[in-house]
Amino acid sequence: MKKIIKFTLFLLILSACEDLIYKDQPLVLSEAENYKDWVDYRSAELGLYALQQELVDQIIVLGELRGDLLKVSSDADVDLVEIQNFDVSSDNKYASANNFYKLISACNALIRTLELNHPEVKESNPTANDYHRIYGEALCMRGWAYFNAARIYGRIPYIPEQLTDYQDVVEYIMNPELTYYVDSGRYMYDINGIDIIDLNDTVWYPMDTVYIDTVQFETFARRFVDLRTVVENVTYDLTERLNYVGVDYANKDGVEQDEWNAIIWTEYSKDYLLGQMALTVGNIDNAYFEYFYPILYNYDYLEQEDDYIRFGLDDAFSNDDWRTIFQNININEHIYTIWFGKSELQTHNLQRLFDNSGTNLFYLRPTSKAIKFWETEWIGQIPTSRELWRDNITELTYTGLPGDFSRGYGVSYIYKYGDGEDDIMSESEVRQMLDYKKNDQEKEVQNLMRNVDTLVYKYTRDLYDNDAFVPLYRASSVHLYAAEICLYFEKNGYTISRSPQFLNGTYNYNFRQLGVRGRVSLSEKSPEFQILQDPYTNEVIEFVDFVATSEYTEHQLKQRYFEEVILDERAKELAFEGERFYDLMRFAKRRGDPSFLADIIADCEGKYSSEKREEIRAKLMDENNWYIPFVISDNE
Repeated sequence: MKKIIKFTLFLLILSACEDLIYKDQPLVLSEAENYKDWVDYRSAELGLYALQQELVDQIIVLGELRGDLLKVSSDADVDLVEIQNFDVSSDNKYASANNFYKLISACNALIRTLELNHPEVKESNPTANDYHRIYGEALCMRGWAYFNAARIYGRIPYIPEQLTDYQDVVEYIMNPELTYYVDSGRYMYDINGIDIIDLNDTVWYPMDTVYIDTVQFETFARRFVDLRTVVENVTYDLTERLNYVGVDYANKDGVEQDEWNAIIWTEYSKDYLLGQMALTVGNIDNAYFEYFYPILYNYDYLEQEDDYIRFGLDDAFSNDDWRTIFQNININEHIYTIWFGKSELQTHNLQRLFDNSGTNLFYLRPTSKAIKFWETEWIGQIPTSRELWRDNITELTYTGLPGDFSRGYGVSYIYKYGDGEDDIMSESEVRQMLDYKKNDQEKEVQNLMRNVDTLVYKYTRDLYDNDAFVPLYRASSVHLYAAEICLYFEKNGYTISRSPQFLNGTYNYNFRQLGVRGRVSLSEKSPEFQILQDPYTNEVIEFVDFVATSEYTEHQLKQRYFEEVILDERAKELAFEGERFYDLMRFAKRRGDPSFLADIIADCEGKYSSEKREEIRAKLMDENNWYIPFVISDNE
């Protein structure tokens, strides 16, 4: 395999203005032009973010359509139908690993060049400079790509770092005759013999040369690795090789500092990735105390008494303000967000997939189960007991008002009468519909909802914009991870009783912390027993004590109950953001019970026909079918 030393990147030109303005164009650097100064490194590093943008559609579709919150519409194309039915063909556009490995090879190129031209990035106790920080961002981006690919495909090829050209990556992966990858370097000869060795990359030394030859000199055994191995390798990179991360662009370009800190890799997003990986493979102690703790208890941002607590789930996004999480990037909630801008020709297809206006496709829509999560919440309910939900409640003094209108209608989903931009059902009409359900007025419900479509709304902007930012890591997700972790260990006061506190905002003795449910004014969940209530009338049906059985201890029963509470809460808080299927996988694997995932998905209300349900259930009982068959091609 002969090496051609070139890189195809996207040059992102940043203008010094308040908004984030990127302009991308193909950039091919010849050997003599590679990385002459800081601008070249910066362009290459920002090109990684452009390559990550290309993965957004795939990340959201595969993470949500295989779960229980999203389904295909009647007009969906065959690729999406295959994804929903866990029957993915090799030419499915959402199955290809190409964009993951384009990003990985570009990361390899930047990492290798930095190590060759700026070896100080490898020092264990360096003085920080921007080359260290770009090096850290490239390691984080590559780790993110590997981790997400492993979650999708199960076993993936781990590419030698010396592979920096995408076509070489494809040949390394796909050539059935290739047992080893043979690295090649440019040996430059002069009259005195070998003078310079150019190792595969971008170091250029102008010199008088008699001739240039290509010599094979190093081999790497090809290997496919599982998710745990990927996590181990990425964790090593981000804890042992990485010293600093996050170039301070704002000081260089006059761009808003806070917004930059939410769209590039920083210490917080690096810790989130490390924590998410650790939790996925069951290292819950490290996940919480090493990685999530600095995010959960971040008070460095508090300069004045009335400042918001960064990542603290205070009233910055409480009640109706929750919807602003999807209108503006804000570092109090957004830890890592992929930015898009129509003016710079950087768009995605999410609005086209979810919206029915104009020429949009409307291929995907929420499931009935997803809508039910929000519409069966109750605001302001008052039990007969003074101490909320602590005694054996048999009735409510006040049933409250139905509907989570902070996170649900008007932000996560909408109802539409037609395909016009203004055909949206009003919030008052939806409240009326829920009141009809509360009073068992089914005929009135049917009349109001006749010929109404249900649409995902989180990524919808003005018609044809297709450039809503996509939050990958949010503060609320970390708090929900913490609630999950507390179910499984007892350490330093963190017990199962602490788990619901992360929902209710009472976990750090700071009255400003409201918790995931608390900041949208929802009632707490008691760790002592479960209350069963009618979803549409909110009448208390019964309460169930956690009494040990021959199969489960009291502690295990509480664990299982709150597992489902947390999963439901993650659905209401994080629906359509790309994590649902992996949430279900994580809980099913922890239980050692594939039927947990299989039943949730197969029985999802309105997603599959009665005949299809058993077929889907049977497929998902085999964990191998939780993954997409690995496919990569050289024709892109």
